Amino acid sequence: MSIKHAILGLIAEEPMHGYRLKEAFDRRISALWGLTTAQIYQTLSVLERAGLLTSRGERVGNRPARRIYSLTDAGKRALNKWLDAAPSPWIRPFRADVLIRLMFMRAPDIATLWGVLDRQEQEVLHLRDRVAGALRRPRREGALDLTALFLDGMAHHIDADLALLRRCREELTKWSRARKLEVPPDASCIALRGTAPAPSTRERRAAAR
Repeated sequence: MSIKHAILGLIAEEPMHGYRLKEAFDRRISALWGLTTAQIYQTLSVLERAGLLTSRGERVGNRPARRIYSLTDAGKRALNKWLDAAPSPWIRPFRADVLIRLMFMRAPDIATLWGVLDRQEQEVLHLRDRVAGALRRPRREGALDLTALFLDGMAHHIDADLALLRRCREELTKWSRARKLEVPPDASCIALRGTAPAPSTRERRAAAR
């Protein structure tokens, strides 16, 4: 998804400042997307320099003045051109740093790599818990549930990441044993821990009935 087009689309609905844009984006998609306020203001600056946005200062009470952004005619044309075009196919690049580490693995690196895999797994499991919790939140019936679509896709990616970490552990275990190196006693158990997939939108709705 093009962040610049998301910003143009939101401002087309209503002129707004950067913090309001962040709130609107998180509400419509999800805060788990990871779009930061700094990214928004950087993109706003680029779009304004390109002539797609214009801004004016606005002061509320004693607060510092803030910039309110609106679309220019060129910005409206750019947004409509993007909306009329067919979406580009997108394939997630399968490039994990841990694979490069395994490529250059040395016997002294074993303990470090076990620790890296364990930390990465804990981070992925923590993210999966956040996604699962967000999927359980009630949504408005009849509305286009963009948040659920995004979170479903994110859950599938998380399950793939967990499967990759499990395979890395299996390969690391085989490599270590072939060289008669020490393998953590719980390596196999860790590899299988927490691999149940996050609930899908359909499962979440069924459970809510």
